[in-house]
Amino acid sequence: EYPASELVVVIICGLNDWREMLENFPFGLGPESFRKDLNKLIDEVKEIGTLTNSSCKVYLPGLPLICTTSDPMCSFRITPLFQIFSAICWLWDSQKLAIATDDCMETTTYIGSPSLDTEYAVPGVGNICSDGIHPTDQGYKWWAMHI
Repeated sequence: EYPASELVVVIICGLNDWREMLENFPFGLGPESFRKDLNKLIDEVKEIGTLTNSSCKVYLPGLPLICTTSDPMCSFRITPLFQIFSAICWLWDSQKLAIATDDCMETTTYIGSPSLDTEYAVPGVGNICSDGIHPTDQGYKWWAMHI
């Protein structure tokens, strides 16, 4: 439970950032640029908290790759795509973890990616849209319950 004067912000990001890197290779933005941009965004969010006399907690959830790959519709289930996308997701998620670890005020928290062994897990059909990439409402609900 949070006091009324506390802002709680969940920043969901990362997937489109590495997509941009791949689409603009070799000139796309990499993990370091992502980290710098995310730090700037977090600072701006916290500034809003300061301006409103509120404390601010920022949460950075890991990407839910496992939520989508448990569904046969997922484009990333094919080897070696899963291994490649898992590694790329971790490059971006590791930047979120580093930001949270570097936060000496402990106002930024990294939330690891969900797993299939959680009470909220709904593995199998129905987690992924027909595009084979984006979660359905059920997939997003699974992720939200984890967060």
